Amino acid sequence: MKTKLHLKFLLIIIYSFMCIEVTSQTSKIDSLKKVLLLKKDTAEVNCLNQISKEFSSSNLDSCIKYYEIALSKVSKISYPKGLARGLLLKAYMYRRKGEVDSAMVIYNEVIKLSNQHNLIQESGESYMFIGFMLQNQSEYDQSIINLITAEKQFEKIKNNSLLGRNSWMLGNTYLKLKSYTEAENSFKKAQGYFGKLGDSLGYFDCVLNTSIIFNEKGELEKALKLILQSERHYRAVKHIGALSAALINKAEVLTKTHKYKEAEIALLEALELKKMLGAPLGVSTCLLNLANLYEATKDYKKAEQNYFNAIDLARKDNTQNVILMSYKGLYKIYKLQNNTKLALDYHEKYMSLNDSIYNSDKNQIIEEMKTKYETEKKDKQIVQKNSEIQKSVLELEQKSFERNAFLIGLFLVLILVVVAFVAYRQKKHANTILFQQNNEITIQKQLIQEQKHKVEEHQKETLDSINYAKRIQYALLANDSLLKNNLNEHFVLFSPKDIVSGDFYWATEHNNKFYLAVCDSTGHGVPGAFMSLLNIGFLNEAIKEKNISDPNEILNYVRTRLIDSIGNDGQQDGMDAILICFDHIKSSDLEQRTISYAAANNEPVLIRGNEIIELPKDKMPVGKGERMNSFTLQTLKVNKGDVLYLYTDGYADQFGGPKGKKFKYKPLNELLLLMSNDSAKQQKDLLVKTFFDWKGSLEQVDDVCIIGIKL
Repeated sequence: MKTKLHLKFLLIIIYSFMCIEVTSQTSKIDSLKKVLLLKKDTAEVNCLNQISKEFSSSNLDSCIKYYEIALSKVSKISYPKGLARGLLLKAYMYRRKGEVDSAMVIYNEVIKLSNQHNLIQESGESYMFIGFMLQNQSEYDQSIINLITAEKQFEKIKNNSLLGRNSWMLGNTYLKLKSYTEAENSFKKAQGYFGKLGDSLGYFDCVLNTSIIFNEKGELEKALKLILQSERHYRAVKHIGALSAALINKAEVLTKTHKYKEAEIALLEALELKKMLGAPLGVSTCLLNLANLYEATKDYKKAEQNYFNAIDLARKDNTQNVILMSYKGLYKIYKLQNNTKLALDYHEKYMSLNDSIYNSDKNQIIEEMKTKYETEKKDKQIVQKNSEIQKSVLELEQKSFERNAFLIGLFLVLILVVVAFVAYRQKKHANTILFQQNNEITIQKQLIQEQKHKVEEHQKETLDSINYAKRIQYALLANDSLLKNNLNEHFVLFSPKDIVSGDFYWATEHNNKFYLAVCDSTGHGVPGAFMSLLNIGFLNEAIKEKNISDPNEILNYVRTRLIDSIGNDGQQDGMDAILICFDHIKSSDLEQRTISYAAANNEPVLIRGNEIIELPKDKMPVGKGERMNSFTLQTLKVNKGDVLYLYTDGYADQFGGPKGKKFKYKPLNELLLLMSNDSAKQQKDLLVKTFFDWKGSLEQVDDVCIIGIKL
């Protein structure tokens, strides 16, 4: 009840602000109408367009009326610029109503008209708003291309206002791509333009969007401080559109800090403002944030309804990002309610749309576009600098000529000869110094090139050596034919952090038994790879040469060999390992089959029906450690349909997600349960997609190895 009263009070204040704005706007329109009586031809068209623009934020019917009058005048006097300005206004009206396809057609008409009549500003504005609409449709590569094209146009006419607005839009695109450095640079650039112009509204729009960067990085106090600064300014200047955006951002931060009631008040106020403005994109964004809030408070029914409403509205103007995040939200609430079918359905929809938006081809286009644009800017700066230098040289030569002429008229012939002789000596000396400097520069360049060549050769040799080591390591891993001959349906997910890996999976056959190991050697990269080769050698030795058959005794033997070989100086190098033995692998009596295994630190996971069974393990490594007991021989009776998973710690320890935290073992095991009935290929694909979605732009922290076997 208090929330509703608070909201009503806020809306009354906002309505009062709107009345003040409308009064001010009405006065401005009346003044323009008086001016209109005195104008003819092109000036009359410009005045009609200006009146139409003033009505655009409050009365679309009057806006259309004056636009149509302006259009009829243009057709009589052949005024391309007036026509282009009117068309831009018409496109804006379509955008306001959410008819983005119609707006896109008009902007392309303006570009064509502008190219015919050299209308640089109108062309730039069209590219800018096309880029803005494509950004909302998650076509980020095309958005950046159009915004960079617009920036080039605005630089030609040195329009700081449009340059600031365009940089702000470009920052938003980079923000949605999570390219935070580029986004922050674009917002700072826009702030510079707005600061020079004294445009406080544009300045605080950049402040507000910078807060989103801190929010997404998890720096919530910094984010909230910037949001509150922007909100105070927007309320002071009575700008409803900007205020609604600030309230949405504020609610998102409040939700993350569990201040749910304050977040709900802010979102409901923002929703009413967006409805007043008739902004479909803004309304769908509010609904999405309300759904996130209700999900956080476990009100799943309200969350579900708001996600569906957000999707329906976002589809009307093709706002892909709202649809994407709604799919993700629906997946989460269905998963929390143990509705596996719907959770999997919306997870697949989310992953499919996410792949479409953030695919590698688009990212490559964006990078190429950025590089090309930066190169063009540098080339332009070099040409401009050379032009300035040439101009300075000409000015100096002119001054030198005038001075010498003055001296010739002032001094006697004898003094002139002396001056000429001194000038000759100075010139000769300067040429000698210049020649020496050029020689030194040439020598330095040669030395730099030689050093660069040596570094590149050394780097190439190092990489060649590591790649050769990779071929050796992969040759020692379990090959596909060996696994297929001894296992039913299975998959192997093997993703080293570097070129070579400390993780490895290994298998062998001996005395009618099949052995399979999944191991994590100490370290990763080159040191880890050396350890993995040593561990594989000792496993082979234990089984093939020493004829040790039980998995626990095999690990005991490998530990002894490791300590004898490298553990005498106190090192604790070794490995965490799971070693499984399948006896009489081709037996047809599946119901009675048992498996023996030994586990050092890493535990196998068995999925039986809808149950996750974490199998026993020994909490000690294969190597020197605090415990040096004999490894335990474990036995497991297998039921038909069981699924066995063997993995190292790399997947669970990966940092990522919205807060940059570890994935952890419990979510990994729940994901294995969710997908255990799928085919091996589907399971591997889902693990890979989930891993890279979680990791995002962060670096992979460790080697990853997971094997899944349907028994």
